[in-house]
Amino acid sequence: MINGNVSLTHNVPSGNVDVTTGNVLTAIPAGRVTLSDRRTQRRWSVELAPYQLAAFPVTQAQYAQVTGEQPSASRGDRLPVEGVSWWDAVRFCNALSRRDGLTPAYDLHADGEGVEWDTSADGYRLPTEAEWEYACRAGTTGPR
Repeated sequence: MINGNVSLTHNVPSGNVDVTTGNVLTAIPAGRVTLSDRRTQRRWSVELAPYQLAAFPVTQAQYAQVTGEQPSASRGDRLPVEGVSWWDAVRFCNALSRRDGLTPAYDLHADGEGVEWDTSADGYRLPTEAEWEYACRAGTTGPR
């Protein structure tokens, strides 16, 4: 979820896949990305396994189809869903995974206070910060 929009990630690195939600997943190859914290001036490298990233944000129509909810302030079926919390996005990923016969990537604690990511699950999930930045850099190494 970036800027309030939901983006899907899938652990199966098999190329472009047309998902039943209408999203196309793009294969992102394994690689390394250097992340930084401007506040502390700290830098670190993260190794990434191959993954797939949705080519487009989840639309309001897709979100409503899976959850039955329409949380966006600006309405339009083809517009990205916005106005959802991280928790809403995690629940959406799990619901979409169950709908598509996949193992949900997230285990939500019964007390509502925690979430664990099952890295062995084949369901949809949100991209990590490193995965998002690596995909956005598209093979470049500079800060912009």
